[in-house]
Amino acid sequence: MKYHPLTQYNILKNGDIARTVDVGGQVFWENRCRALSADHEVGAEFNGLNLGPMSLAYLSFSKEVTIEPEFNDSFILVQTTLDGCSATWNGNSCVETATNDTLVIDPLLPTSVSLSPGCAHFVLKLERRLVEEKLRTVSGCDPDGRLRFEFALSDESARRSWIETMRFLCRFYGMPNPLFDRDAAIHRGHAEMVAYTLLRCQRHNYSNILDTGAGRVATPRCVRIATEYIEQNIKTNISLSEISRQAGVTERTLQNGFKKHLGMSPSEFIRSRRLHHIHRELADAGKRSNVSQIMWRYGISNPGLWAKYYQQKYGCYPAQTLKSKPAW
Repeated sequence: MKYHPLTQYNILKNGDIARTVDVGGQVFWENRCRALSADHEVGAEFNGLNLGPMSLAYLSFSKEVTIEPEFNDSFILVQTTLDGCSATWNGNSCVETATNDTLVIDPLLPTSVSLSPGCAHFVLKLERRLVEEKLRTVSGCDPDGRLRFEFALSDESARRSWIETMRFLCRFYGMPNPLFDRDAAIHRGHAEMVAYTLLRCQRHNYSNILDTGAGRVATPRCVRIATEYIEQNIKTNISLSEISRQAGVTERTLQNGFKKHLGMSPSEFIRSRRLHHIHRELADAGKRSNVSQIMWRYGISNPGLWAKYYQQKYGCYPAQTLKSKPAW
């Protein structure tokens, strides 16, 4: 029997191309949709549920369509084929999927999803920063670079775990209790559960750290004091001498401690944390906000240089993050 989740959250039935683009922009973000049908009738059905940091959606089409989402750095998409077959391009990679095949889509890469007639997908949209915060919490390290997942979820047991997690969410929110739809604490808890499940089910560029526990080595007190001081004063001009004085050690001792336990120098750590906070502000800001103004709040007088640092860490420029803020 065909799995058809979230039926009580139907937001589109028998939709055409125009309605598909409109609703898709609300559930996910701006996209383009093409159909082979000359009359643009594609029989689109969308069931969707917004849970704050996470959204769940079921979508199906009675005719062949191709969907091309715009670039976006704020979210991660996980797509599972429920019925039929499809082909998904993400950057230079292409995977043809059948029932239960699951892909982790990087929305910063050019993406195209072609669905055959009758194909149905279950798609989860998850805040990138929440996944990165979960990675930081469970690994004990501060990721110095953009989190990048492998495209296809190929391990069979991991794929089953992911699908069962999605089924649990659909059953939970399928119960007739409207309080669940409005309880932000429950939504956050489920989003964190999903973030950790994704980090463990799918391989990524920090999987080895999670597997070995390499980031959980005890950190010296002086390094902990220094990182706390940096975090509390991240918007000010922080000198190495002042950080060392606060930590009660020499500059050389502090530098050696940072290199050994954090894998970077104090100045590199400060840069990483400033970029992290700038990234969060850009993701939360309205489209009328100004990149330079946000950077100036963190004591940055050379936005052009820091835009290059930002691109090296997150794979896009600050203005792209600002423009990619989703409509819903």
